[in-house]
Amino acid sequence: MSKNIRIIFDNKRKRFLPGDIIVGKVIILAKKDIKCKGLNVTLHGFCSNNFKSKTLSEGSYFNSKNDCYNSVLPLIQGSKLVRVGHHTFNFRYRLPQDIPPSFESQWGFIRHYAEAVLQTRSLLRANFKCSEMITVVSTGLDFRKYPDAAKNHDIVLFQNEMKQFSDDAKKPDAILLRINSTTFICGENVMINKNSSSKQFLYVKTSTMEVL
Repeated sequence: MSKNIRIIFDNKRKRFLPGDIIVGKVIILAKKDIKCKGLNVTLHGFCSNNFKSKTLSEGSYFNSKNDCYNSVLPLIQGSKLVRVGHHTFNFRYRLPQDIPPSFESQWGFIRHYAEAVLQTRSLLRANFKCSEMITVVSTGLDFRKYPDAAKNHDIVLFQNEMKQFSDDAKKPDAILLRINSTTFICGENVMINKNSSSKQFLYVKTSTMEVL
């Protein structure tokens, strides 16, 4: 990363929701005249995972990488001479609505970042580059979409999809939740609370039947 170029966001925390507008600027500190052929800012979000497969032979790994979005904003187009001094280039970008939040785990991650590249015309002078990670946070569930939502909007009762709980440990309980995929993003938590008069130790085993 070059010390002569940097990205600064108006939002100092660099935390955004899907659909938010990112406002920022690229600052170039030229210690000598720079002959350039372009300045671009790239906003990029991607998912990556890799893990060892239990079903394949020993030493086999699964790797996958998918782009969520990849947008290039031109700030300088064509050849230009950047004179010695301090230069500021503003940019604005609206994040897509349907992107997943930032996520990190030992099996993979979802990352979002901005990268600025000043392309030089000289073969003897490397391009100026810098990048900044941003955090995209989830909007969570929109409780207004559920007719059986409790008055306390921190809780949603999916009564129509719930089988009767039993305090008998020998009788397994089951809850089936169908959640609209547009309001739930992988990596979010779904909390299940069971009110029971039994003092026995309770645990919940979960499984994903189908992603719609």
